[in-house]
Amino acid sequence: MWDAMFLWFMLDHINDRQYSSMYYHHYDDPAIQAWRREADTLARDNADLRAKLATLDSSQQGFANVQRDPSYLPQEVGATALSAEQAERVFAREKSGFSLLNVFFWMGIFGFSLALACGIIWAIVRFVTPKKEGATI
Repeated sequence: MWDAMFLWFMLDHINDRQYSSMYYHHYDDPAIQAWRREADTLARDNADLRAKLATLDSSQQGFANVQRDPSYLPQEVGATALSAEQAERVFAREKSGFSLLNVFFWMGIFGFSLALACGIIWAIVRFVTPKKEGATI
């Protein structure tokens, strides 16, 4: 469910409570667990990464009495942290509602079609109808 770029961003901003909260609330998520395993593997050879992960782990102690909320997202992030598949579902729900823009679009298409049909009928009538002598059009 999570975009890997966001998870690395979260680690770089772990001193911001909203990002440490995000890690806490989604700790049981399989994508978070996979990311953490990868981070731990990379940290074996990277002292800076080890220090960041240690900070991440110590930040989790402040949540001892907080119930996990798997729907939690940091306020600044919203759906940008979600993977493309998850974000597509979120945006599809948002777009499925009534849209005034769609109404105007279809009204424009209908109006154009009606004007085009009237123009064609007028041209046919004008050129098929025999002209009367002395009449000007």
